[in-house]
Amino acid sequence: MPKAIDIKSVLQAAGLRRTPVRTGVIESLSRASKPMSVGEIIESLPADTDTVTVYRTLNTLVEKNMAQRVRSDDRSWLYELNVAGGSSERHAHAHFMCDGCGTVECLPDVEIADAKSIEKLVRPGYTVRDQEVTVRGTCADCQK
Repeated sequence: MPKAIDIKSVLQAAGLRRTPVRTGVIESLSRASKPMSVGEIIESLPADTDTVTVYRTLNTLVEKNMAQRVRSDDRSWLYELNVAGGSSERHAHAHFMCDGCGTVECLPDVEIADAKSIEKLVRPGYTVRDQEVTVRGTCADCQK
Protein backbone atom coordinates (compact mmCIF):
# COMPACT_ATOMS: atom_id res chain seq x y z
CA MET A 1 0.00 0.00 0.00
CA PRO A 2 2.62 2.57 -1.01
CA LYS A 3 1.58 6.18 -0.45
CA ALA A 4 2.33 9.08 -2.77
CA ILE A 5 3.14 12.03 -0.51
CA ASP A 6 4.58 15.50 -0.79
CA ILE A 7 7.45 15.21 1.69
CA LYS A 8 8.22 18.94 1.70
CA SER A 9 4.60 19.84 2.56
CA VAL A 10 4.31 17.15 5.22
CA LEU A 11 7.50 18.30 6.94
CA GLN A 12 6.46 21.97 6.72
CA ALA A 13 3.03 21.19 8.22
CA ALA A 14 4.80 19.50 11.16
CA GLY A 15 7.20 22.42 11.59
CA LEU A 16 10.22 20.31 10.66
CA ARG A 17 13.16 21.15 8.44
CA ARG A 18 13.74 19.01 5.38
CA THR A 19 16.96 17.04 5.90
CA PRO A 20 18.43 14.21 3.83
CA VAL A 21 17.78 11.62 6.55
CA ARG A 22 14.18 12.75 7.19
CA THR A 23 13.53 12.75 3.46
CA GLY A 24 15.11 9.30 3.03
CA VAL A 25 13.23 7.76 5.98
CA ILE A 26 9.89 9.17 4.82
CA GLU A 27 10.54 8.00 1.24
CA SER A 28 11.40 4.49 2.47
CA LEU A 29 8.31 4.29 4.66
CA SER A 30 6.09 5.67 1.90
CA ARG A 31 7.23 2.94 -0.51
CA ALA A 32 6.73 0.13 2.01
CA SER A 33 3.73 -2.16 1.75
CA LYS A 34 4.07 -3.15 5.42
CA PRO A 35 5.64 -1.72 8.59
CA MET A 36 9.46 -1.65 8.43
CA SER A 37 12.10 -2.49 11.02
CA VAL A 38 14.87 -0.02 11.76
CA GLY A 39 17.30 -2.37 10.01
CA GLU A 40 15.18 -2.38 6.85
CA ILE A 41 14.97 1.41 6.93
CA ILE A 42 18.73 1.78 7.39
CA GLU A 43 19.39 -0.66 4.52
CA SER A 44 17.26 1.50 2.22
CA LEU A 45 19.34 4.63 2.96
CA PRO A 46 22.82 5.57 1.68
CA ALA A 47 25.60 3.52 3.30
CA ASP A 48 27.10 6.53 5.10
CA THR A 49 23.84 7.41 6.91
CA ASP A 50 24.33 7.80 10.67
CA THR A 51 22.30 5.19 12.56
CA VAL A 52 21.75 7.45 15.57
CA THR A 53 20.28 10.09 13.26
CA VAL A 54 17.87 7.50 11.83
CA TYR A 55 16.68 6.59 15.36
CA ARG A 56 16.27 10.27 16.24
CA THR A 57 14.39 10.88 13.01
CA LEU A 58 12.02 7.99 13.71
CA ASN A 59 11.40 9.26 17.25
CA THR A 60 10.69 12.75 15.89
CA LEU A 61 8.28 11.39 13.27
CA VAL A 62 6.43 9.43 15.96
CA GLU A 63 6.32 12.45 18.32
CA LYS A 64 4.90 14.59 15.50
CA ASN A 65 2.33 11.86 14.70
CA MET A 66 3.80 11.47 11.21
CA ALA A 67 4.69 7.83 11.81
CA GLN A 68 3.57 5.16 14.17
CA ARG A 69 5.31 2.28 15.86
CA VAL A 70 3.91 -1.23 15.72
CA ARG A 71 5.27 -3.78 18.19
CA SER A 72 6.55 -6.91 16.49
CA ASP A 73 6.53 -10.39 17.96
CA ASP A 74 10.17 -10.09 19.09
CA ARG A 75 9.36 -6.87 21.03
CA SER A 76 11.16 -4.65 18.56
CA TRP A 77 9.44 -1.74 16.84
CA LEU A 78 8.29 -1.59 13.26
CA TYR A 79 7.47 1.77 11.70
CA GLU A 80 4.93 3.01 9.17
CA LEU A 81 3.80 6.39 7.95
CA ASN A 82 0.78 8.04 9.52
CA VAL A 83 0.34 10.57 6.78
CA ALA A 84 -1.93 10.16 3.81
CA GLY A 85 -1.39 11.91 0.52
CA GLY A 86 0.63 14.85 1.80
CA SER A 87 -1.50 15.73 4.80
CA SER A 88 -0.67 15.09 8.42
CA GLU A 89 -3.98 13.26 8.84
CA ARG A 90 -3.60 9.94 10.61
CA HIS A 91 -4.91 6.78 9.02
CA ALA A 92 -5.48 4.40 11.92
CA HIS A 93 -5.89 0.77 10.95
CA ALA A 94 -5.37 -2.70 12.36
CA HIS A 95 -2.43 -5.03 11.69
CA PHE A 96 -2.13 -8.78 11.15
CA MET A 97 0.73 -10.59 12.89
CA CYS A 98 1.62 -14.14 11.90
CA ASP A 99 2.30 -16.48 14.84
CA GLY A 100 4.52 -18.60 12.58
CA CYS A 101 6.94 -16.20 10.91
CA GLY A 102 6.25 -12.97 12.81
CA THR A 103 5.34 -11.01 9.68
CA VAL A 104 3.31 -7.89 10.38
CA GLU A 105 1.02 -6.62 7.65
CA CYS A 106 -1.30 -3.63 7.49
CA LEU A 107 -5.04 -4.22 7.31
CA PRO A 108 -5.94 -0.85 5.73
CA ASP A 109 -9.61 -1.73 5.36
CA VAL A 110 -9.94 -2.29 9.12
CA GLU A 111 -9.97 1.29 10.38
CA ILE A 112 -10.03 2.03 14.08
CA ALA A 113 -11.40 5.07 15.85
CA ASP A 114 -9.16 7.97 16.79
CA ALA A 115 -7.89 8.38 20.35
CA LYS A 116 -10.61 10.92 21.28
CA SER A 117 -13.38 8.53 20.21
CA ILE A 118 -11.78 5.65 22.12
CA GLU A 119 -11.40 7.88 25.20
CA LYS A 120 -15.21 8.00 25.49
CA LEU A 121 -15.19 4.22 26.00
CA VAL A 122 -12.75 4.08 28.93
CA ARG A 123 -13.47 4.94 32.55
CA PRO A 124 -13.79 8.62 33.49
CA GLY A 125 -10.48 10.29 34.30
CA TYR A 126 -8.46 8.20 31.86
CA THR A 127 -6.69 9.82 28.95
CA VAL A 128 -6.07 7.83 25.77
CA ARG A 129 -2.83 8.68 23.95
CA ASP A 130 -2.97 6.03 21.25
CA GLN A 131 -4.49 2.68 20.39
CA GLU A 132 -3.26 -0.40 18.62
CA VAL A 133 -5.28 -3.27 17.17
CA THR A 134 -3.42 -6.43 16.21
CA VAL A 135 -5.09 -9.48 14.71
CA ARG A 136 -3.01 -12.61 15.30
CA GLY A 137 -3.07 -15.81 13.31
CA THR A 138 -1.18 -17.73 10.64
CA CYS A 139 -0.32 -16.25 7.24
CA ALA A 140 -0.93 -18.13 3.99
CA ASP A 141 2.78 -18.99 3.56
CA CYS A 142 3.03 -20.57 7.02
CA GLN A 143 -0.11 -22.63 6.44
CA LYS A 144 1.50 -24.42 3.46
